[in-house]
Amino acid sequence: MLGYFLLILGIILSSILFKGNKQLLFMFIAIAIFSSIRYGIGYDYYSYLEECSGLKHNENNELIPYLMQELSKETIPFLFFFLSSFFISYFYYLGIKKAGVDYLLCTMFYIAFPFLFMNQLGIIRQGMATSLVFCAIALRHSKLSIRIALLITAFFCHQSAIVGFLILLPFEKFSRKFLWVLFALGFISATIIVPVIQMFVGFGFLGEEGTRKATSYLSEEGLSEGQLMKYLIYIIAIIILANYSKLVKFNKENKYYIGLIIFGVAIYALFSFNISLGKRLGMFFFSPAIFVVPQLFKIMRIPKTVYLMICIILFSLTIYVGSGNHRDEDPPGCSVTYPYRTIFDVL
Repeated sequence: MLGYFLLILGIILSSILFKGNKQLLFMFIAIAIFSSIRYGIGYDYYSYLEECSGLKHNENNELIPYLMQELSKETIPFLFFFLSSFFISYFYYLGIKKAGVDYLLCTMFYIAFPFLFMNQLGIIRQGMATSLVFCAIALRHSKLSIRIALLITAFFCHQSAIVGFLILLPFEKFSRKFLWVLFALGFISATIIVPVIQMFVGFGFLGEEGTRKATSYLSEEGLSEGQLMKYLIYIIAIIILANYSKLVKFNKENKYYIGLIIFGVAIYALFSFNISLGKRLGMFFFSPAIFVVPQLFKIMRIPKTVYLMICIILFSLTIYVGSGNHRDEDPPGCSVTYPYRTIFDVL
């Protein structure tokens, strides 16, 4: 647990010792170092390590992570985690620097919420893509060519980022009533669609192997980590919508951010039959919560210390829930999230 404690301490100390952009810079240096020297932390960590060590064929088609992995294969396998960690941290840093109201509160939410930092330690390629889409969201008043360039680059990190081009839609024009309806439709559609899909699969039209895979795909909802994430996302969405007018009055940019968040939550609800798929698609649009949630706490006049404690508790809970997930490569007593290990433990 020492590594996680040092990460939180590094962020808090950076907020105390520095002000302005330097504060944010040093917080993300701490985050980048923490994630770049980790070992075994993140569900797909060992899979990436095997590819970078040449023990497994590189199955990734996206250009940017492919080049990182090939470079790591020719030099040091752990180089991939260094490059990808600083890549992700850099674009989250740029996004928060551009649109964050309170750097410490934004950074702590990014660290604490299971949809974001800890999740992206596992799905690295998509973490890279999400960081670029997040940056494009934060730069919404920049030249369109810059935003499109970021989105294209995101696609070359993970092909699912093609949905990220939807951030160019005028979400700020979506009314509060429309967003409530969109939120509700996510649940209703999932309730209607899933039984229809299950019935279709049951007919056996997909063949024995296809039916087996589809059945497995439709039954992934029971993961405890996914359940925790689901309830958190829904609760945050409801509270944000309930305080919509106050948030927009506090910062007019929140119209656009809230539209994106609710759209992301609706997608997540729609694909709730498969936590992994819902998470991978929804995260592209949920990331503006990094800006909105800290403002929500300010509007609700919740003390900063209480906010920080909630973030630390949520961060700890994410680690605890993830610690129950063991892989074949994990030594006895180790898991996806606990204890924190570094590359220096194995060199």
